[in-house]
Amino acid sequence: MLGRNHVISSVSGWVLVQPYLTNHQPEPMEAAISLAAVILGSLLPDIDHPDSLLGRRVKFISVPLSYLQGDRSLLPWSEDSHSRGITHSIWALMACWWLFAGQDTVAMALAFGFVAHLVGDALTPAGVRLFWPFNFKIRSPLCFRTGGFIEYLFTTSLATFAAMHWLGVDVFEQLKTVSGLG
Repeated sequence: MLGRNHVISSVSGWVLVQPYLTNHQPEPMEAAISLAAVILGSLLPDIDHPDSLLGRRVKFISVPLSYLQGDRSLLPWSEDSHSRGITHSIWALMACWWLFAGQDTVAMALAFGFVAHLVGDALTPAGVRLFWPFNFKIRSPLCFRTGGFIEYLFTTSLATFAAMHWLGVDVFEQLKTVSGLG
């Protein structure tokens, strides 16, 4: 997925599920911090790529990480060549959780964004090496091309559901009614 779509889908997902993940209505400052953590978490796995949305801003981190993984020799980047190494693994997710242990809401929001990023990348043909350094890739049987029409359709649909939810429409109840389950 493209960086902007990672951010949009992660924030949209957070808007939809945050009421179910936390047992209280957050104060405005807590909600803003949580949202910032979701955004950071949604971009963090791509910090190993110097041309990513986050990697361009912290080249002092992204360039060494990409060299360590051998990716610089593969540039210009294509979806099939980027290794999606350690920063796309369960180990990086656990490290993020550990770093923010004690700040439950921030840790949960950061982890949510991170997991949403991994799920988004698992929806592409390149998949995710969740158990890096093993080459086993996890990918959805239904994939879409990065930057393609289906990716934008997915992101736009999720953002639309989140906006409806934020405006007070019970999206899940509406879906149950439309599908005949409710």
